[in-house]
Amino acid sequence: MRSNRDRGVNRREFLKASALAAGATALAACAPVASDAGADAAADEGSAEEMQRGNLIGLYGGPINSFNPLTAVQGFQSHFFQCVLPPLIQQNVPKTGFVPIMAESWEVSDDATQYTFHIHPDAKWHDGTDFTAEDVVYTYELYLNPATKSRQVSNLAMIEGAEAYSNDEADSVAGITVVDDKTVQFTTAYPTGLFLFQATNAILPKHVLGDVAPDALENQSFFFEDPLGSGPFRFIEYQTDQFIRLEANDDWHWGAPKLGSYIMQIVASPDVGQIALERGEAHFNAWGGLNTGSTEVVQSFIDNADFKVVATTGVVFTAYSFNLRRGFFADKRVRQAWLHALDRKKIIEVFQGGNGTIYNSPLIHGWSIPDDLNPYDYDADLARSLLEEAGWDFDQEVTVNLITLRSEEARAQVAAEKQMLEEVGFKIKIEEMDSSVWVERFYDTHDFDAVRVGFGSFPDPDGFLKFHLTTQGRNANGYSEAIGGDFEEKVIEAGQLTDQAARQEIYFELQRTLNDNPSHAPLYVGNNVWVFNGGVNIPEITDQSVVGSLADLSNPLPAKRDWWTNLEGWSFDG
Repeated sequence: MRSNRDRGVNRREFLKASALAAGATALAACAPVASDAGADAAADEGSAEEMQRGNLIGLYGGPINSFNPLTAVQGFQSHFFQCVLPPLIQQNVPKTGFVPIMAESWEVSDDATQYTFHIHPDAKWHDGTDFTAEDVVYTYELYLNPATKSRQVSNLAMIEGAEAYSNDEADSVAGITVVDDKTVQFTTAYPTGLFLFQATNAILPKHVLGDVAPDALENQSFFFEDPLGSGPFRFIEYQTDQFIRLEANDDWHWGAPKLGSYIMQIVASPDVGQIALERGEAHFNAWGGLNTGSTEVVQSFIDNADFKVVATTGVVFTAYSFNLRRGFFADKRVRQAWLHALDRKKIIEVFQGGNGTIYNSPLIHGWSIPDDLNPYDYDADLARSLLEEAGWDFDQEVTVNLITLRSEEARAQVAAEKQMLEEVGFKIKIEEMDSSVWVERFYDTHDFDAVRVGFGSFPDPDGFLKFHLTTQGRNANGYSEAIGGDFEEKVIEAGQLTDQAARQEIYFELQRTLNDNPSHAPLYVGNNVWVFNGGVNIPEITDQSVVGSLADLSNPLPAKRDWWTNLEGWSFDG
């Protein structure tokens, strides 16, 4: 029995003890701020004590879709859940293990089929109700219930009895068991080192939502106006498309936060975000809200002694994705032509200041990439030839759905990409829309020709493949049915293996399939650039190597998410 229990180690020490974390995973993913009320109005409402403890304001580059973890796909939403509705455990990056959040400890059986989580004895909901194993079981049953429109059904299919429950053939999930009030056990249908990644889902309060029918949950005010949480911060208010105000939860079981409040400030454009940072009306770019693709903008903050600039390896790839339900995309040569039409090196140089790495499939996990993939170098003549060979109808219009762009620089880049595609014979229409509409059309109704967006890479290839490209998951572009063969069977097989070398061999094969018969046209993965007001202190990020020149952007720190697992340790002196 593997265990992470060590009563002599407190949580802050645990966060730094990567060896302990690695042991646990040995088997192993608007109102403008600068112009008026926005964040200042929210901050002014704080108590004197909060002001003394610091009110931190993070920039967010667009509205939040909802507070519903069952249907969430936004990075903004994941930030909110970490603050208010946290999971049992969270991944420690650079990806050496996991850290306890609502769970105090956990154990994995030697055969990698049983995962037992011990909830922190002092864990409570913000109304004082105990946080229990019943909340965990309730939530995971919601994640596995298609009536909730959950986007997690495929990722949790590894749990014993999950498929029967999701198909309405069982009243409960056989593999999820309440051991006692503070202990919950998950049993998987086969040995796997991947389940800990699935213990990172937000948990919902059964005593608040338990009487609501699953198919009625998505319209509950809980998910739009008054979520009750259990995390280090309490929800106070949401001014639609302006800000979300959170206050410190002094009863947080890992210790009261050093901050008095955290304000998620939504900005209408990166220009507004830049002004807000420069005026001290916001304190760091949490999720968008700043044009870090502009070397001029980044250089201005590097040169300003009032700020710290930190670069970390990116985990989001910008790409086009094709709807293979559209007959005109059926021939893989059309999608290959799309890739050859895009001068990705020039796009990175001109619009991203050189900050970008090119990948040639949607799986960007280094260990899963063989060295014989087609690099899809820019070749307009080859792109035209491929379209002609495929019998492409040059009068066919292709609509590309985008989430509303928030800067002229972004629009200029998209315009350049559109021109490249049209030069080889594609007829492109760009359609911008709110993120909620984009999500519905892409994931739910599949009402799109192609999309362009930033896709999260998932901690392991299994997550991306099952979520996006199989019938078990959201299956937005209909890929596995379109290409046929044993693609989906190979995905499932790789996810059920515990031998990493054997998994790698299968992923090499899947990479070659995705490279030759593209589901996506990846543009690049950009390194993350974070700009912090000098008064911000966030362990594991602001105390790391600071960017001193633009050249430092090409040598980023490893991808880091651990700074979002120690929210009680954040502070702001400003």
